Amino acid sequence: MNAIYLLLLFGIILFGLSYCLSGRDIMAPSVIMCAMFVISTFFAIMNIKNWKIDYSLDSVLILVAGMVTFILAEALFHGMQNKKIRRVRKADQAEMHPVVIQKSLLIFAVIFDVLVLLWFYMEICRIVAGYGYTATGVGVFGRYRTIITSLTQRSDSKVALTGMVLNQMIKLVHAMGYVSLYILLNNWFAGDKKKLPYIFHIILVLAHIFSYIMEGSRGNILQIASAALIEWYILWHRKVGWHKVLTGKVVVVGGGNVAIDASRVSARNAASSVLQFSLEQEPDMPASVEEIKEAREDGVTINCGWGPKEILAENGKVTGIVFKKCLSVINDGKFAPVYDENETMTVECDRLIFAIGQQSVWKDLLKGEDVKFNGPAIELNQVTFQSSKEDIFAGGDVYTGPKFAIDAIAQGKIAAESLHRYVHNGHMETGRNRWQFKQLDTDDILVESYDRGPKQVEGINLEVKDRFKDNTQILTEEQIKKETARCLGCGATIVDTNKCIGCGVCTTKCEFDAIKLHRDHPECSNMVVAEDKFKAIIPYQLKRVKNIILKKKVEH
Repeated sequence: MNAIYLLLLFGIILFGLSYCLSGRDIMAPSVIMCAMFVISTFFAIMNIKNWKIDYSLDSVLILVAGMVTFILAEALFHGMQNKKIRRVRKADQAEMHPVVIQKSLLIFAVIFDVLVLLWFYMEICRIVAGYGYTATGVGVFGRYRTIITSLTQRSDSKVALTGMVLNQMIKLVHAMGYVSLYILLNNWFAGDKKKLPYIFHIILVLAHIFSYIMEGSRGNILQIASAALIEWYILWHRKVGWHKVLTGKVVVVGGGNVAIDASRVSARNAASSVLQFSLEQEPDMPASVEEIKEAREDGVTINCGWGPKEILAENGKVTGIVFKKCLSVINDGKFAPVYDENETMTVECDRLIFAIGQQSVWKDLLKGEDVKFNGPAIELNQVTFQSSKEDIFAGGDVYTGPKFAIDAIAQGKIAAESLHRYVHNGHMETGRNRWQFKQLDTDDILVESYDRGPKQVEGINLEVKDRFKDNTQILTEEQIKKETARCLGCGATIVDTNKCIGCGVCTTKCEFDAIKLHRDHPECSNMVVAEDKFKAIIPYQLKRVKNIILKKKVEH
Protein backbone atom coordinates (compact mmCIF):
# COMPACT_ATOMS: atom_id res chain seq x y z
CA MET A 1 0.00 0.00 0.00
CA ASN A 2 2.86 2.39 0.64
CA ALA A 3 3.85 2.26 -3.02
CA ILE A 4 0.78 4.22 -4.10
CA TYR A 5 1.67 7.05 -1.70
CA LEU A 6 5.14 7.05 -3.21
CA LEU A 7 3.56 7.36 -6.67
CA LEU A 8 1.55 10.38 -5.48
CA LEU A 9 4.72 12.05 -4.15
CA PHE A 10 6.63 11.42 -7.37
CA GLY A 11 3.65 12.67 -9.41
CA ILE A 12 3.55 16.00 -7.56
CA ILE A 13 7.33 16.47 -7.96
CA LEU A 14 7.24 15.62 -11.65
CA PHE A 15 4.25 17.93 -12.19
CA GLY A 16 6.27 20.88 -10.87
CA LEU A 17 9.31 19.82 -12.91
CA SER A 18 7.32 19.54 -16.14
CA TYR A 19 5.64 22.91 -15.52
CA CYS A 20 9.03 24.65 -15.20
CA LEU A 21 10.70 22.85 -18.12
CA SER A 22 7.78 23.54 -20.47
CA GLY A 23 8.09 27.30 -20.01
CA ARG A 24 5.26 27.43 -17.45
CA ASP A 25 2.75 26.30 -20.04
CA ILE A 26 -0.12 24.71 -18.12
CA MET A 27 -1.44 23.15 -21.33
CA ALA A 28 1.83 21.40 -22.24
CA PRO A 29 1.32 17.65 -22.84
CA SER A 30 3.76 16.63 -20.08
CA VAL A 31 2.05 18.93 -17.57
CA ILE A 32 -1.38 17.52 -18.44
CA MET A 33 -0.07 13.94 -18.18
CA CYS A 34 1.50 14.49 -14.75
CA ALA A 35 -1.63 16.26 -13.54
CA MET A 36 -3.76 13.31 -14.63
CA PHE A 37 -1.48 10.90 -12.75
CA VAL A 38 -1.65 13.05 -9.60
CA ILE A 39 -5.46 13.37 -9.73
CA SER A 40 -6.05 9.69 -10.49
CA THR A 41 -3.63 8.60 -7.76
CA PHE A 42 -5.32 10.91 -5.26
CA PHE A 43 -8.75 9.43 -5.96
CA ALA A 44 -7.27 5.92 -5.85
CA ILE A 45 -5.96 6.62 -2.34
CA MET A 46 -9.37 7.98 -1.30
CA ASN A 47 -11.04 4.75 -2.49
CA ILE A 48 -8.22 2.32 -1.81
CA LYS A 49 -10.41 -0.12 0.12
CA ASN A 50 -13.26 -0.24 -2.36
CA TRP A 51 -11.05 -0.44 -5.41
CA LYS A 52 -8.61 -2.93 -3.80
CA ILE A 53 -5.59 -1.25 -5.38
CA ASP A 54 -2.20 -2.77 -4.74
CA TYR A 55 0.75 -1.16 -6.52
CA SER A 56 4.16 -2.75 -6.32
CA LEU A 57 7.34 -0.73 -6.13
CA ASP A 58 8.31 -2.01 -9.59
CA SER A 59 5.06 -0.65 -11.06
CA VAL A 60 5.69 2.74 -9.47
CA LEU A 61 9.22 2.89 -10.84
CA ILE A 62 8.01 1.99 -14.33
CA LEU A 63 5.35 4.72 -14.24
CA VAL A 64 7.81 7.30 -12.90
CA ALA A 65 10.43 6.34 -15.49
CA GLY A 66 7.84 6.76 -18.25
CA MET A 67 6.83 10.20 -17.00
CA VAL A 68 10.47 11.32 -16.65
CA THR A 69 11.26 10.16 -20.19
CA PHE A 70 8.22 12.01 -21.57
CA ILE A 71 9.08 15.20 -19.66
CA LEU A 72 12.72 15.22 -20.76
CA ALA A 73 11.80 14.56 -24.39
CA GLU A 74 9.32 17.44 -24.41
CA ALA A 75 11.80 19.75 -22.63
CA LEU A 76 14.45 18.95 -25.25
CA PHE A 77 12.03 19.70 -28.07
CA HIS A 78 10.85 22.86 -26.33
CA GLY A 79 14.41 24.09 -25.95
CA MET A 80 15.34 23.39 -29.57
CA GLN A 81 12.21 24.89 -31.09
CA ASN A 82 11.37 27.58 -28.56
CA LYS A 83 11.55 30.54 -30.94
CA LYS A 84 9.73 28.70 -33.69
CA ILE A 85 6.95 27.62 -31.31
CA ARG A 86 6.48 31.19 -30.15
CA ARG A 87 6.17 32.41 -33.74
CA VAL A 88 3.62 29.73 -34.51
CA ARG A 89 1.60 30.56 -31.40
CA LYS A 90 1.53 34.24 -32.25
CA ALA A 91 0.37 33.42 -35.77
CA ASP A 92 -2.34 31.12 -34.44
CA GLN A 93 -3.58 33.77 -32.03
CA ALA A 94 -3.82 36.32 -34.83
CA GLU A 95 -5.91 34.20 -37.19
CA MET A 96 -7.54 30.76 -37.19
CA HIS A 97 -8.09 28.82 -40.39
CA PRO A 98 -10.65 26.05 -40.94
CA VAL A 99 -9.41 22.53 -41.63
CA VAL A 100 -10.60 21.45 -45.07
CA ILE A 101 -10.78 17.75 -46.05
CA GLN A 102 -11.91 16.51 -49.44
CA LYS A 103 -15.53 15.45 -49.51
CA SER A 104 -14.64 12.15 -51.19
CA LEU A 105 -12.37 11.21 -48.28
CA LEU A 106 -15.10 12.03 -45.79
CA ILE A 107 -17.62 9.88 -47.68
CA PHE A 108 -15.11 7.01 -47.74
CA ALA A 109 -14.49 7.39 -43.99
CA VAL A 110 -18.24 7.31 -43.24
CA ILE A 111 -18.75 4.17 -45.35
CA PHE A 112 -15.71 2.54 -43.72
CA ASP A 113 -17.01 3.25 -40.20
CA VAL A 114 -20.47 1.91 -40.98
CA LEU A 115 -19.10 -1.34 -42.46
CA VAL A 116 -16.68 -1.86 -39.56
CA LEU A 117 -19.43 -1.29 -37.00
CA LEU A 118 -21.73 -3.77 -38.80
CA TRP A 119 -18.93 -6.36 -38.82
CA PHE A 120 -18.24 -5.66 -35.15
CA TYR A 121 -21.94 -6.09 -34.29
CA MET A 122 -22.10 -9.43 -36.12
CA GLU A 123 -18.97 -10.62 -34.30
CA ILE A 124 -20.50 -9.63 -30.95
CA CYS A 125 -23.68 -11.56 -31.78
CA ARG A 126 -21.59 -14.62 -32.69
CA ILE A 127 -19.64 -14.48 -29.43
CA VAL A 128 -22.80 -14.07 -27.36
CA ALA A 129 -24.52 -16.94 -29.20
CA GLY A 130 -21.47 -19.12 -28.52
CA TYR A 131 -22.26 -18.83 -24.82
CA GLY A 132 -25.84 -19.85 -25.34
CA TYR A 133 -27.38 -16.38 -24.88
CA THR A 134 -30.31 -15.29 -27.03
CA ALA A 135 -30.10 -11.52 -26.50
CA THR A 136 -30.67 -9.33 -29.57
CA GLY A 137 -30.52 -5.64 -30.45
CA VAL A 138 -28.92 -3.36 -27.88
CA GLY A 139 -29.27 -6.04 -25.18
CA VAL A 140 -26.59 -8.10 -26.85
CA PHE A 141 -24.01 -5.44 -25.83
CA GLY A 142 -24.68 -6.12 -22.14
CA ARG A 143 -24.15 -9.84 -22.64
CA TYR A 144 -20.93 -9.11 -24.54
CA ARG A 145 -19.64 -6.89 -21.70
CA THR A 146 -20.33 -9.69 -19.19
CA ILE A 147 -18.40 -12.17 -21.31
CA ILE A 148 -15.44 -9.86 -21.86
CA THR A 149 -15.28 -8.94 -18.15
CA SER A 150 -15.14 -12.63 -17.20
CA LEU A 151 -12.26 -13.32 -19.59
CA THR A 152 -9.77 -12.06 -17.03
CA GLN A 153 -10.86 -14.78 -14.61
CA ARG A 154 -11.50 -17.81 -16.84
CA SER A 155 -10.38 -19.36 -20.07
CA ASP A 156 -12.95 -20.70 -22.44
CA SER A 157 -12.49 -21.93 -25.98
CA LYS A 158 -16.04 -20.87 -26.84
CA VAL A 159 -14.96 -17.20 -26.83
CA ALA A 160 -13.42 -16.06 -30.03
CA LEU A 161 -12.20 -12.52 -29.76
CA THR A 162 -12.71 -10.09 -32.63
CA GLY A 163 -9.36 -10.85 -34.15
CA MET A 164 -6.41 -8.71 -35.09
CA VAL A 165 -7.85 -7.21 -38.31
CA LEU A 166 -11.18 -6.12 -36.83
CA ASN A 167 -9.46 -4.85 -33.71
CA GLN A 168 -7.18 -2.59 -35.77
CA MET A 169 -10.16 -1.37 -37.80
CA ILE A 170 -11.99 -0.42 -34.61
CA LYS A 171 -8.91 1.57 -33.58
CA LEU A 172 -9.11 3.40 -36.92
CA VAL A 173 -12.74 4.26 -36.13
CA HIS A 174 -11.59 5.71 -32.80
CA ALA A 175 -8.81 7.68 -34.47
CA MET A 176 -11.10 9.19 -37.10
CA GLY A 177 -13.55 10.08 -34.35
CA TYR A 178 -10.92 12.02 -32.42
CA VAL A 179 -9.72 13.81 -35.58
CA SER A 180 -13.28 14.73 -36.58
CA LEU A 181 -13.95 16.03 -33.07
CA TYR A 182 -10.99 18.39 -33.34
CA ILE A 183 -11.98 19.54 -36.85
CA LEU A 184 -15.54 20.25 -35.70
CA LEU A 185 -14.37 22.46 -32.83
CA ASN A 186 -11.63 24.17 -34.82
CA ASN A 187 -13.87 25.04 -37.76
CA TRP A 188 -16.56 26.28 -35.40
CA PHE A 189 -14.12 28.73 -33.79
CA ALA A 190 -12.74 29.67 -37.24
CA GLY A 191 -16.22 30.66 -38.40
CA ASP A 192 -16.55 28.06 -41.16
CA LYS A 193 -20.18 27.84 -42.37
CA LYS A 194 -20.07 24.77 -44.61
CA LYS A 195 -22.87 22.58 -43.25
CA LEU A 196 -22.30 19.39 -45.28
CA PRO A 197 -18.77 18.63 -43.96
CA TYR A 198 -20.12 19.23 -40.45
CA ILE A 199 -22.64 16.41 -40.97
CA PHE A 200 -19.92 13.98 -42.09
CA HIS A 201 -17.71 14.82 -39.10
CA ILE A 202 -20.64 14.45 -36.69
CA ILE A 203 -21.34 10.97 -38.13
CA LEU A 204 -17.69 9.99 -37.58
CA VAL A 205 -17.78 11.21 -33.98
CA LEU A 206 -21.06 9.35 -33.32
CA ALA A 207 -19.55 6.19 -34.85
CA HIS A 208 -16.65 6.54 -32.44
CA ILE A 209 -19.02 6.85 -29.46
CA PHE A 210 -21.22 3.97 -30.69
CA SER A 211 -18.19 1.68 -30.94
CA TYR A 212 -17.54 2.32 -27.24
CA ILE A 213 -21.20 1.55 -26.48
CA MET A 214 -20.89 -1.76 -28.36
CA GLU A 215 -17.79 -2.57 -26.31
CA GLY A 216 -19.63 -1.70 -23.10
CA SER A 217 -16.85 0.74 -22.22
CA ARG A 218 -18.44 3.63 -20.34
CA GLY A 219 -15.06 4.94 -19.25
CA ASN A 220 -13.98 5.53 -22.85
CA ILE A 221 -17.11 7.62 -23.47
CA LEU A 222 -16.00 9.87 -20.60
CA GLN A 223 -12.56 9.93 -22.24
CA ILE A 224 -13.85 11.37 -25.51
CA ALA A 225 -15.97 13.87 -23.55
CA SER A 226 -12.85 14.96 -21.65
CA ALA A 227 -10.96 15.31 -24.93
CA ALA A 228 -13.74 17.55 -26.26
CA LEU A 229 -13.54 19.82 -23.20
CA ILE A 230 -9.75 20.10 -23.37
CA GLU A 231 -9.77 20.82 -27.11
CA TRP A 232 -12.50 23.43 -26.65
CA TYR A 233 -10.45 25.12 -23.91
CA ILE A 234 -7.28 25.20 -26.02
CA LEU A 235 -9.00 26.40 -29.20
CA TRP A 236 -10.92 29.09 -27.33
CA HIS A 237 -7.71 30.47 -25.85
CA ARG A 238 -6.02 30.26 -29.23
CA LYS A 239 -8.80 32.38 -30.68
CA VAL A 240 -8.82 35.10 -28.02
CA GLY A 241 -5.09 34.90 -27.21
CA TRP A 242 -3.29 33.15 -24.36
CA HIS A 243 -2.95 35.22 -21.19
CA LYS A 244 -4.45 38.21 -23.00
CA VAL A 245 -8.09 37.89 -22.08
CA LEU A 246 -9.74 40.98 -20.62
CA THR A 247 -12.63 39.62 -18.58
CA GLY A 248 -15.25 41.33 -16.47
CA LYS A 249 -16.24 45.00 -16.51
CA VAL A 250 -13.65 47.26 -18.17
CA VAL A 251 -13.52 51.06 -17.79
CA VAL A 252 -11.35 53.14 -20.15
CA VAL A 253 -10.50 56.75 -19.27
CA GLY A 254 -9.66 59.03 -22.22
CA GLY A 255 -11.14 60.51 -25.37
CA GLY A 256 -8.43 60.10 -28.00
CA ASN A 257 -7.81 57.44 -30.62
CA VAL A 258 -5.59 55.47 -28.22
CA ALA A 259 -8.44 55.29 -25.70
CA ILE A 260 -10.78 54.17 -28.48
CA ASP A 261 -8.30 51.43 -29.44
CA ALA A 262 -8.12 50.25 -25.81
CA SER A 263 -11.92 50.13 -25.61
CA ARG A 264 -12.31 48.22 -28.89
CA VAL A 265 -9.64 45.65 -27.99
CA SER A 266 -11.30 45.11 -24.61
CA ALA A 267 -14.70 44.66 -26.26
CA ARG A 268 -13.29 42.18 -28.76
CA ASN A 269 -11.83 40.12 -25.94
CA ALA A 270 -13.96 38.55 -23.25
CA ALA A 271 -15.01 41.74 -21.46
CA SER A 272 -18.61 41.59 -20.25
CA SER A 273 -18.97 45.36 -20.69
CA VAL A 274 -16.76 48.27 -21.76
CA LEU A 275 -17.41 51.84 -20.58
CA GLN A 276 -15.34 54.77 -21.86
CA PHE A 277 -15.26 58.18 -20.17
CA SER A 278 -13.83 61.38 -21.67
CA LEU A 279 -13.52 64.95 -20.47
CA GLU A 280 -14.68 66.37 -23.80
CA GLN A 281 -18.13 66.26 -25.28
CA GLU A 282 -18.39 64.03 -28.32
CA PRO A 283 -17.95 66.81 -30.98
CA ASP A 284 -14.76 67.93 -29.20
CA MET A 285 -13.23 64.48 -28.61
CA PRO A 286 -9.72 64.10 -30.11
CA ALA A 287 -10.71 60.71 -31.54
CA SER A 288 -11.82 60.58 -35.14
CA VAL A 289 -15.49 60.29 -36.01
CA GLU A 290 -14.91 56.94 -37.73
CA GLU A 291 -13.18 55.50 -34.65
CA ILE A 292 -16.03 56.58 -32.37
CA LYS A 293 -18.60 55.04 -34.70
CA GLU A 294 -16.73 51.73 -34.95
CA ALA A 295 -16.25 51.63 -31.16
CA ARG A 296 -20.01 51.81 -30.67
CA GLU A 297 -20.42 49.03 -33.24
CA ASP A 298 -18.10 46.92 -31.08
CA GLY A 299 -20.37 47.45 -28.08
CA VAL A 300 -18.48 50.26 -26.31
CA THR A 301 -20.54 52.72 -24.27
CA ILE A 302 -19.04 56.23 -24.47
CA ASN A 303 -19.77 58.73 -21.68
CA CYS A 304 -18.73 62.33 -22.33
CA GLY A 305 -18.07 65.14 -19.86
CA TRP A 306 -16.61 63.15 -16.96
CA GLY A 307 -13.15 63.18 -15.38
CA PRO A 308 -11.57 60.77 -12.88
CA LYS A 309 -11.65 61.76 -9.22
CA GLU A 310 -10.82 58.66 -7.17
CA ILE A 311 -9.91 55.03 -7.79
CA LEU A 312 -11.58 52.49 -5.52
CA ALA A 313 -9.59 49.41 -4.54
CA GLU A 314 -9.92 46.45 -2.19
CA ASN A 315 -7.13 44.02 -1.26
CA GLY A 316 -4.83 45.62 -3.79
CA LYS A 317 -7.28 45.17 -6.68
CA VAL A 318 -9.35 47.84 -8.39
CA THR A 319 -13.08 47.62 -7.71
CA GLY A 320 -14.34 50.87 -9.19
CA ILE A 321 -13.70 54.51 -10.01
CA VAL A 322 -15.37 57.79 -9.05
CA PHE A 323 -15.92 60.40 -11.78
CA LYS A 324 -16.70 64.10 -11.42
CA LYS A 325 -18.61 66.25 -13.89
CA CYS A 326 -16.41 68.21 -16.31
CA LEU A 327 -17.89 71.63 -17.16
CA SER A 328 -15.22 72.78 -19.63
CA VAL A 329 -11.88 71.50 -20.94
CA ILE A 330 -10.19 74.43 -22.73
CA ASN A 331 -9.96 77.82 -21.07
CA ASP A 332 -8.08 80.80 -22.53
CA GLY A 333 -6.78 78.52 -25.26
CA LYS A 334 -5.08 76.17 -22.80
CA PHE A 335 -5.93 72.77 -21.37
CA ALA A 336 -7.46 73.71 -18.03
CA PRO A 337 -10.45 71.53 -17.13
CA VAL A 338 -13.13 72.92 -14.82
CA TYR A 339 -15.09 70.41 -12.70
CA ASP A 340 -18.23 70.34 -10.61
CA GLU A 341 -16.93 68.58 -7.52
CA ASN A 342 -20.44 68.07 -6.17
CA GLU A 343 -21.72 66.05 -9.14
CA THR A 344 -20.03 62.65 -9.09
CA MET A 345 -20.64 59.15 -10.42
CA THR A 346 -19.29 55.85 -9.09
CA VAL A 347 -18.69 53.07 -11.61
CA GLU A 348 -17.85 49.51 -10.62
CA CYS A 349 -15.20 47.77 -12.69
CA ASP A 350 -12.83 44.82 -12.71
CA ARG A 351 -10.20 46.44 -14.92
CA LEU A 352 -9.25 50.09 -15.36
CA ILE A 353 -7.32 51.46 -18.34
CA PHE A 354 -5.98 55.04 -18.50
CA ALA A 355 -5.33 56.54 -21.94
CA ILE A 356 -5.12 60.22 -21.07
CA GLY A 357 -1.97 61.30 -22.88
CA GLN A 358 1.45 61.97 -21.48
CA GLN A 359 3.54 64.68 -19.87
CA SER A 360 7.25 65.28 -19.58
CA VAL A 361 8.70 64.56 -16.14
CA TRP A 362 12.13 66.17 -15.89
CA LYS A 363 12.90 65.50 -12.22
CA ASP A 364 16.59 66.36 -11.66
CA LEU A 365 17.72 66.02 -15.29
CA LEU A 366 18.32 69.78 -15.72
CA LYS A 367 18.88 70.61 -12.05
CA GLY A 368 21.27 73.56 -11.69
CA GLU A 369 20.99 74.48 -15.37
CA ASP A 370 19.73 77.89 -16.45
CA VAL A 371 16.96 76.51 -18.63
CA LYS A 372 13.58 78.20 -18.93
CA PHE A 373 10.33 76.28 -18.96
CA ASN A 374 6.76 77.02 -19.99
CA GLY A 375 4.92 74.70 -17.69
CA PRO A 376 6.26 71.16 -18.30
CA ALA A 377 7.55 72.17 -21.77
CA ILE A 378 11.04 73.50 -22.31
CA GLU A 379 11.39 76.92 -24.03
CA LEU A 380 13.40 76.75 -27.28
CA ASN A 381 14.41 78.94 -30.18
CA GLN A 382 11.86 78.10 -32.88
CA VAL A 383 14.52 78.13 -35.62
CA THR A 384 17.47 76.36 -33.96
CA PHE A 385 15.74 74.47 -31.11
CA GLN A 386 18.37 75.88 -28.77
CA SER A 387 17.38 76.43 -25.13
CA SER A 388 18.22 79.38 -22.92
CA LYS A 389 21.37 77.43 -22.01
CA GLU A 390 23.38 77.72 -25.23
CA ASP A 391 24.78 74.17 -25.17
CA ILE A 392 21.44 72.43 -24.52
CA PHE A 393 19.21 71.56 -27.47
CA ALA A 394 15.88 69.72 -27.44
CA GLY A 395 12.88 68.82 -29.56
CA GLY A 396 9.89 66.54 -29.76
CA ASP A 397 7.26 66.03 -27.08
CA VAL A 398 9.32 67.80 -24.39
CA TYR A 399 8.88 70.97 -26.45
CA THR A 400 5.54 70.63 -28.24
CA GLY A 401 3.72 68.21 -25.97
CA PRO A 402 2.26 64.95 -27.32
CA LYS A 403 2.42 64.96 -31.14
CA PHE A 404 3.24 62.53 -33.90
CA ALA A 405 6.56 60.69 -34.02
CA ILE A 406 7.35 62.23 -37.41
CA ASP A 407 7.23 65.69 -35.81
CA ALA A 408 9.80 64.66 -33.21
CA ILE A 409 12.01 63.16 -35.95
CA ALA A 410 11.87 66.39 -37.98
CA GLN A 411 12.77 68.50 -34.96
CA GLY A 412 15.57 66.10 -34.09
CA LYS A 413 17.14 66.66 -37.53
CA ILE A 414 16.94 70.43 -37.08
CA ALA A 415 18.46 70.20 -33.60
CA ALA A 416 21.26 68.00 -34.98
CA GLU A 417 22.08 70.67 -37.57
CA SER A 418 22.17 73.26 -34.79
CA LEU A 419 24.49 71.08 -32.69
CA HIS A 420 26.85 70.71 -35.65
CA ARG A 421 26.95 74.46 -36.16
CA TYR A 422 27.41 75.13 -32.44
CA VAL A 423 30.46 72.87 -31.99
CA HIS A 424 32.05 74.32 -35.13
CA ASN A 425 31.39 77.91 -34.07
CA GLY A 426 29.11 78.52 -37.03
CA HIS A 427 26.29 81.03 -37.32
CA MET A 428 23.21 79.45 -35.84
CA GLU A 429 20.46 80.98 -37.99
CA THR A 430 22.00 81.84 -41.34
CA GLY A 431 20.37 79.96 -44.20
CA ARG A 432 17.94 78.11 -41.91
CA ASN A 433 14.48 77.24 -43.13
CA ARG A 434 12.14 79.32 -41.03
CA TRP A 435 9.04 77.65 -42.47
CA GLN A 436 7.53 81.03 -43.11
CA PHE A 437 5.08 80.62 -45.95
CA LYS A 438 1.59 81.75 -46.71
CA GLN A 439 -0.83 78.88 -46.84
CA LEU A 440 -3.10 78.74 -49.86
CA ASP A 441 -6.62 79.78 -48.98
CA THR A 442 -8.61 77.17 -50.86
CA ASP A 443 -11.85 78.98 -49.99
CA ASP A 444 -10.76 82.15 -51.78
CA ILE A 445 -9.70 80.85 -55.19
CA LEU A 446 -11.56 80.29 -58.42
CA VAL A 447 -10.52 77.10 -60.13
CA GLU A 448 -13.10 75.38 -62.25
CA SER A 449 -11.49 71.94 -61.93
CA TYR A 450 -11.13 72.14 -58.15
CA ASP A 451 -12.72 69.03 -56.66
CA ARG A 452 -14.19 69.63 -53.23
CA GLY A 453 -15.54 66.10 -52.92
CA PRO A 454 -15.22 64.25 -49.60
CA LYS A 455 -12.87 61.37 -48.86
CA GLN A 456 -14.14 58.08 -50.20
CA VAL A 457 -15.13 55.55 -47.52
CA GLU A 458 -14.40 51.84 -47.88
CA GLY A 459 -17.25 49.37 -47.78
CA ILE A 460 -17.75 46.83 -44.97
CA ASN A 461 -17.59 43.09 -45.57
CA LEU A 462 -20.50 41.83 -43.46
CA GLU A 463 -19.40 38.20 -43.84
CA VAL A 464 -16.36 38.84 -41.61
CA LYS A 465 -17.66 38.18 -38.11
CA ASP A 466 -14.29 38.08 -36.31
CA ARG A 467 -13.78 41.65 -35.07
CA PHE A 468 -10.02 41.13 -34.85
CA LYS A 469 -9.90 40.74 -38.64
CA ASP A 470 -10.03 43.62 -41.11
CA ASN A 471 -13.58 43.77 -42.45
CA THR A 472 -13.07 46.77 -44.75
CA GLN A 473 -13.26 46.31 -48.50
CA ILE A 474 -11.10 47.99 -51.15
CA LEU A 475 -12.34 51.05 -52.98
CA THR A 476 -14.35 50.48 -56.11
CA GLU A 477 -13.08 51.68 -59.49
CA GLU A 478 -15.39 54.68 -59.35
CA GLN A 479 -14.25 55.53 -55.81
CA ILE A 480 -10.59 55.30 -56.82
CA LYS A 481 -11.19 57.77 -59.68
CA LYS A 482 -12.90 60.21 -57.32
CA GLU A 483 -10.23 59.82 -54.64
CA THR A 484 -7.35 60.45 -57.05
CA ALA A 485 -9.11 63.43 -58.62
CA ARG A 486 -10.00 65.31 -55.46
CA CYS A 487 -7.77 67.94 -53.84
CA LEU A 488 -6.35 66.84 -50.49
CA GLY A 489 -6.43 70.44 -49.30
CA CYS A 490 -2.86 70.61 -48.03
CA GLY A 491 -2.63 74.21 -49.14
CA ALA A 492 1.14 74.37 -48.67
CA THR A 493 3.51 74.74 -51.59
CA ILE A 494 6.99 75.65 -50.35
CA VAL A 495 9.82 76.98 -52.49
CA ASP A 496 13.13 77.83 -50.86
CA THR A 497 13.98 81.06 -52.65
CA ASN A 498 17.54 80.92 -51.29
CA LYS A 499 18.23 77.69 -53.19
CA CYS A 500 15.96 77.86 -56.26
CA ILE A 501 17.76 79.34 -59.30
CA GLY A 502 14.90 78.93 -61.71
CA CYS A 503 16.56 76.24 -63.80
CA GLY A 504 13.25 74.55 -64.49
CA VAL A 505 14.51 70.98 -64.04
CA CYS A 506 11.70 70.26 -61.60
CA THR A 507 9.17 70.88 -64.39
CA THR A 508 10.77 68.12 -66.46
CA LYS A 509 10.84 65.60 -63.60
CA CYS A 510 7.20 65.96 -62.56
CA GLU A 511 5.28 63.15 -64.25
CA PHE A 512 1.94 64.88 -63.77
CA ASP A 513 2.98 68.27 -65.17
CA ALA A 514 1.91 69.83 -61.89
CA ILE A 515 4.80 72.34 -61.63
CA LYS A 516 4.72 75.51 -63.68
CA LEU A 517 7.26 78.36 -63.76
CA HIS A 518 6.42 81.96 -64.59
CA ARG A 519 8.48 85.18 -64.77
CA ASP A 520 7.44 88.05 -62.55
CA HIS A 521 9.69 90.50 -64.51
CA PRO A 522 10.22 89.17 -68.03
CA GLU A 523 11.72 92.43 -69.21
CA CYS A 524 14.83 91.93 -67.11
CA SER A 525 16.25 89.05 -69.15
CA ASN A 526 15.87 87.21 -72.41
CA MET A 527 14.69 83.65 -72.15
CA VAL A 528 15.32 81.15 -74.92
CA VAL A 529 13.86 77.67 -75.16
CA ALA A 530 16.36 74.83 -75.07
CA GLU A 531 15.68 73.78 -78.67
CA ASP A 532 16.80 77.23 -79.90
CA LYS A 533 19.73 77.64 -77.53
CA PHE A 534 22.41 77.76 -80.27
CA LYS A 535 20.63 80.69 -81.96
CA ALA A 536 21.44 82.72 -78.85
CA ILE A 537 24.73 81.14 -77.76
CA ILE A 538 26.64 81.50 -81.05
CA PRO A 539 26.07 85.24 -81.53
CA TYR A 540 26.96 85.85 -77.88
CA GLN A 541 30.18 83.85 -78.16
CA LEU A 542 31.18 85.79 -81.31
CA LYS A 543 30.59 89.01 -79.43
CA ARG A 544 32.81 87.86 -76.57
CA VAL A 545 35.61 86.86 -78.94
CA LYS A 546 35.46 90.29 -80.56
CA ASN A 547 35.71 92.06 -77.22
CA ILE A 548 38.62 89.89 -76.11
CA ILE A 549 40.53 90.59 -79.29
CA LEU A 550 39.96 94.29 -78.95
CA LYS A 551 40.91 94.00 -75.24
CA LYS A 552 37.69 95.48 -74.17
CA LYS A 553 36.08 94.85 -70.82
CA VAL A 554 33.43 92.20 -70.98
CA GLU A 555 30.09 93.34 -69.67
CA HIS A 556 28.18 91.06 -67.43
